[in-house]
Amino acid sequence: MKRLPGGIWHWLGRLSIYEVNYPDENSSVSKSNFIEWLVLILTGFVGYIFTFNPILGAVSLLITISVTTWLLHKGDEPLSRPILLSVVIVSLYVLCWLAGGLILHYLLIGAQPDSLITFKTSFATWCLSSAIAMLFFFFPSGSLIRDFSLGALLTNIIEPAKVILVILQVRVIFFVADFLWSFLSLQLIKLVTARQSPKAN
Repeated sequence: MKRLPGGIWHWLGRLSIYEVNYPDENSSVSKSNFIEWLVLILTGFVGYIFTFNPILGAVSLLITISVTTWLLHKGDEPLSRPILLSVVIVSLYVLCWLAGGLILHYLLIGAQPDSLITFKTSFATWCLSSAIAMLFFFFPSGSLIRDFSLGALLTNIIEPAKVILVILQVRVIFFVADFLWSFLSLQLIKLVTARQSPKAN
């Protein structure tokens, strides 16, 4: 469902699965969806800000961790657990943004080897274009917004024809990665379920 136009289908898919298996957890799933979406956007802008002002980037990173902690904190529980969880979540998302920037960097170098493209430029371009696209996650044109924003940012870096090639390559990578990780995740779930079943014991 993640590949259907409009990110709302992705959220509805999660809600329907949890509604069947865990009827009392709908509010938690909705909150988790929102936190994931918001923190992904915030960390994307954090990565972009870091590329031109590390101090401002560090401040925005602390703000992102604080916001995540506030969203994760429940009632009277100690702050230590949500703070630690926030640091882990934000760190993992930053790593994902770095991986995306690295993939884009290799695609750009492969498309135009003679261009003097730095990883810093690739990372900033990836963070900004993808974070903007995530703002329009719920709209059917969300992926097109990423393509257009990525294309607009890359036009000043490589030739227009190469820009189209890179955008198509990014689309293929997203498509293949989604199916690959979904397949591997399902196999892992089946393996765990089989080991936990009474027959396995």
